[in-house]
Amino acid sequence: MKPVVRLLLSSFRSKSSLAHNANPWVQSPGWDGFWLHSALWLVPLTVLLDHTVWSGIYLLALFSVWIAHRFASAWLVFGTSVYAPLRSRDGVRLRNTLLWIVVLVGVVVFYAERLFPLQRGEALLGLLLLDFALSLHHYTKQHYGLLQLYRRPTRSGIQDSGYRDQRFCYFVVGAVAFAEILHGTSFLQDSGVLGCELLTGVIDGGTAVGFLAVAGGTFWGLGRNRNRSLPNQLYLGGLGLLGASAFVVDPIVFLMAWTMQHWLVNLGLVVAMSARDGKAFTNNRSLNRKKLGFTLAGLVLVSVILSPILDVEGAVSVQVSPLAVLPELASWLAHEPWLGFATVLALSSGFAHYYLDRAAFRMRDPLTRNCAGALLNSKNEHD
Repeated sequence: MKPVVRLLLSSFRSKSSLAHNANPWVQSPGWDGFWLHSALWLVPLTVLLDHTVWSGIYLLALFSVWIAHRFASAWLVFGTSVYAPLRSRDGVRLRNTLLWIVVLVGVVVFYAERLFPLQRGEALLGLLLLDFALSLHHYTKQHYGLLQLYRRPTRSGIQDSGYRDQRFCYFVVGAVAFAEILHGTSFLQDSGVLGCELLTGVIDGGTAVGFLAVAGGTFWGLGRNRNRSLPNQLYLGGLGLLGASAFVVDPIVFLMAWTMQHWLVNLGLVVAMSARDGKAFTNNRSLNRKKLGFTLAGLVLVSVILSPILDVEGAVSVQVSPLAVLPELASWLAHEPWLGFATVLALSSGFAHYYLDRAAFRMRDPLTRNCAGALLNSKNEHD
């Protein structure tokens, strides 16, 4: 998620800060523990479960929350009444930008060979590399945003800027990228593509240094600032655990956990916020839980329907996909021009997600900050 930057500082100045509420959780310890602190239970599962069981869990997450998390920010911006002022001001620009994203991706997918000295496969590779680069920045901002959201004020009442947390988030994401480079180099060496024996020592040394650096940085961050709230400590510890596991866990299994953590955090935060929209959020906890459940169920249903169609990278075989019950549709989607259209939708939905996340959580903008703050503060007002 795009960071909740300066939200608590600005809210403190307006006398409505989350930091002054006794409840430090976004929703509740149980909700936050499953969704927002999912790294704390995902990483142990990567160690305890065998590859077959873990792949089944990833398959379930892929169909239930992958597309749901991509549409979550769109629902927050376009579907909630609290964000109506933002839509009134920026609605035309938001819709035009989303349209241009789809058009530009479509041009690259369908006309790359005519417009550029590139083969279609090379153009798609370029889009995937761009998506990967943007996703690293996107993940970093999400981690930083959650740390800021959980941060409590100092004794002077002024919110810590969190610059060290921001650097730590960039460091962990960079360490993950470094770990994947080491794993890739090791794979090429084992495959005989790279025959230099010296690389073995470099890979082993890099793995040890990377693991110790992330572990040490995490303990330093936890010990240096003793004013952290419990949720803040848990998220920082979970992020460090996730980063350190990149060096010791099977790279495929790790990437599954890495992406699942992002999906769960994004969806858990947005659902908790959007469920508080309107006047239906009251002191009736049963009613509030029902609204939370309906919001989550709606997004999951969208994900289950669209994931098999947008899985153009073939992460899941058709035999275990929901498309298995519709073999004719599966065959239809596997050929042009429908495969091309599905590719455009899959890639453009990712870029649109990055853009709308930024629009929904651009806390330097006062109007956006007020919209997000209203949904983040509303729970505490009813506790």
